[in-house]
Amino acid sequence: MSGHRLLAPLVPFFLGGAAFAADTPEVDIHGYVSQGYLNTSKNNYLGDTQGGTFDFNEAAINFQSQLTDDLRIGVQLYARDLDGIGQDRVGIDWAYADYHWKDELGFRVGEVKVARGLYNEYSDLDLANPTVLLPQSVYDERLRDFLTSVYGGSIYGNVPMRAAGSVDYEMFGGSQTIRPDGSINDFIRSGFYNSAEGTDYQSNSITLQSMYGGSVIWNTPLRGLRLVVSALQFNHLLSVGNLTVPGPDGTIQFLPMSLDVTKGQNLVVGAEFTRNKLRLASEGTIWNMDYTNTGPAPASSVLRWAGWYVQAAYQILPRWGVAATVGTFYDNRLDRSGAGYSDPRLAYQKTAALTLRFDPVNWVALKAEGSFINGYAQMFTQENPGGFDGNTLMLALKATVSF
Repeated sequence: MSGHRLLAPLVPFFLGGAAFAADTPEVDIHGYVSQGYLNTSKNNYLGDTQGGTFDFNEAAINFQSQLTDDLRIGVQLYARDLDGIGQDRVGIDWAYADYHWKDELGFRVGEVKVARGLYNEYSDLDLANPTVLLPQSVYDERLRDFLTSVYGGSIYGNVPMRAAGSVDYEMFGGSQTIRPDGSINDFIRSGFYNSAEGTDYQSNSITLQSMYGGSVIWNTPLRGLRLVVSALQFNHLLSVGNLTVPGPDGTIQFLPMSLDVTKGQNLVVGAEFTRNKLRLASEGTIWNMDYTNTGPAPASSVLRWAGWYVQAAYQILPRWGVAATVGTFYDNRLDRSGAGYSDPRLAYQKTAALTLRFDPVNWVALKAEGSFINGYAQMFTQENPGGFDGNTLMLALKATVSF
């Protein structure tokens, strides 16, 4: 998500003016507001969650207008707070002009969404998600700023295949400027933070030179079954900042340092089956990231993340639904047992969750989710300065109002 704080409040006026100029004054306005609560029994995860936190909220409003039969423009403003990530600053989530030439071929330009997996493009539609959190083994909430959109364009369409069903495709490409105090900075900090030694890291700027990729979803002849394959590559995700270390006289020294993910790749494969009140879904993902860092201790390495989940959701009554999710994230898919780690549980994070959802009216969703978490692979060291301790029980509550 970009942080155009000066531009964001003016976007609705631009849209209204554009719509008026095209003799189509109608502007569709939709959005949502949500408030959540997170509490973990052991280990802080997704924030300072031991003892509970209400720093888990988000809000969005989007404006869209159909200028011609083929041309549509829209923008979504978005703000969130996840234990300090976002701090409720308003930014542009996506903003583009969409020229739908025909079903087989359309074009978008502007700040376009990243097509990834089954649900990345719909992660902001809380009423469409049966759970409080999307499966974190594939849709890590802390990567949202990085994986939501890019400044550039996309090509998309639906290709009928007669008896073989149809294929939805999308290809995108662009660049990004990322907030230096957001979640990407937290990922970097986790590699350098050491409370005992007094070391830490803070980004001053984070830029992404380019990201491009695509997604193909096969709507199979079997009613309700979709299969997805998506892939992306990004180049030069560069953080420039300072490594803080204790000085010999007890003062804090700021040492210039940069970290450059010179090349990164992500692959997601998955399947979804829906029939009446039942939805079954499963996805798996792998990451490869080559990075180098300059500064006091220059180094280079490769990250080889991987993750998967299986989820079942069922509408037991008209306004009541349940969901069950199991999944695992691996910090290094080549060492899933953790043999090369000081604690094997640093190599993985295994999660089992149950969710209960109640929709008192069509535009309100209330969700309660309980999770059992084994392992620490997605937990940040700076959120747990005293180290990690055993298995974690997590309670997540969320109320969403949409309009």
